[in-house]
Amino acid sequence: MFLLLLPYAIQIVFIVHALRNGKNTTWIWLLIMLPYVGGIIYFVMEIVPDLRRGRLVDPEGLLKLVDKSITVRRLKEKIVLSDTVANQLELADEYFRMGAFDDARRVYQSQLTGIYQNDRAIQLGTAKSAFLAGDFGAAHQFFQAADAQSKITSSELRLFFLFSKFKIDPTPGPLKELEDHFKISRDCRAGLFLSQAYHQSGHPHRIEEVLPVMRILVKNSRGTVRTQARKDLLEAETLLAGSQKDRENPSRSTHAR
Repeated sequence: MFLLLLPYAIQIVFIVHALRNGKNTTWIWLLIMLPYVGGIIYFVMEIVPDLRRGRLVDPEGLLKLVDKSITVRRLKEKIVLSDTVANQLELADEYFRMGAFDDARRVYQSQLTGIYQNDRAIQLGTAKSAFLAGDFGAAHQFFQAADAQSKITSSELRLFFLFSKFKIDPTPGPLKELEDHFKISRDCRAGLFLSQAYHQSGHPHRIEEVLPVMRILVKNSRGTVRTQARKDLLEAETLLAGSQKDRENPSRSTHAR
């Protein structure tokens, strides 16, 4: 029985892999319609290149797959032996890389003392971690402190700064700053954040102004940038579609509340 179900289990794993990594939808249809042949083709075209890049060949990489926290444990042991700011920041960086943003923010912020109290790099690490953890109030506080020392010029960090400002003050002023940033940056993530701001401020129809630009940006992008841009575009389109359904069926949004 297990052997009979194994091909279907592998098929599901490949479909999930394709969805999580933003692969072309053609792959998903291929895996559904041709589970055996499609699975072999997908493995050769998509999985094998990852293996060749060393994800499983590198012993450290293999250990991380078995236990994702192994590097964190090693860094904590390093801190026990030598509790320096450099070692603490290395731990914070690893937490951030793993997506443990609350932990990253905690470690970054703990180092903002003494001569490092106003360290701009640590402030930005704290701010970015807080933002990605969803704590927009704290994110804005630390972005503002860093920006006061020297204007934030990174397009991504500037976007995070402006969006966190809008989240704590959803008024026309911060919304206009997001609009201006999107016009200058021409970045899909900026388009998504602007769409979310339009939705939150009660103007979801204005997402229609953003989507054509985002579609062109996706079309002209390549590689991992395109994969992320397509995810941002899909999320913005979903926001618009949801708001349109609410307008067509007011009782739906009332019940949702």
